Amino acid sequence: MYELFGLFTYPAASHIGEYVSFAYDISGPVFLNWGLGEVSQRIGAKASEHVYTVEGKSGQPSYHLWSEEQADKIQRVVESKEPLREEFAQPSEELAVPIICDIEFDHKKKELSVNVPNENLAVSNLPEDAIVEVSAQVDAEGIHPIEVGPLPEVLTAICRNQISIQNLLVEAYRKKSKKLLLHALILEPTVDSVDRAKKMMEHLLKLEA
Repeated sequence: MYELFGLFTYPAASHIGEYVSFAYDISGPVFLNWGLGEVSQRIGAKASEHVYTVEGKSGQPSYHLWSEEQADKIQRVVESKEPLREEFAQPSEELAVPIICDIEFDHKKKELSVNVPNENLAVSNLPEDAIVEVSAQVDAEGIHPIEVGPLPEVLTAICRNQISIQNLLVEAYRKKSKKLLLHALILEPTVDSVDRAKKMMEHLLKLEA
């Protein structure tokens, strides 16, 4: 991405494949493409074994199994079947708790990345009602986004597309509209089939019903 746009992605570049249609060119076809192949795992499998087989490629991670195992670990501690180990108290890389502490204890700390409304136009060429991810100063008065200024047009276009998708998702929920939900799906750069998008939408709605 640096070679293409001349700018570093931050705080990490691990999610960029979700927002550009050419991610395959960069990282290869390692995504779990819904509806393109069988996904299977053996009975009694553990998440640490990376047991998924997707489209014939073995060794894929299973977040479903990982979540189940984490929940089971916590439940066993709650029921006093296992001791409360230090691993449960280790901080994650998520910033919610540090930001709460910054506010509560008036740390006056600069956080690398926060998600905030663009009300004060921290990113000047994006809409005010968009949610932007920027650095911020955090103190007892709250979260103060640090001004970024305008983004290059190519990156602004990528962001505008995601903002439109988010607006469509809100409207789809508000109006209970499958059509608007489908519109949001097909705007995603990584979606290359309307038919699969429709089937995936119906599958997800059935699971969430």
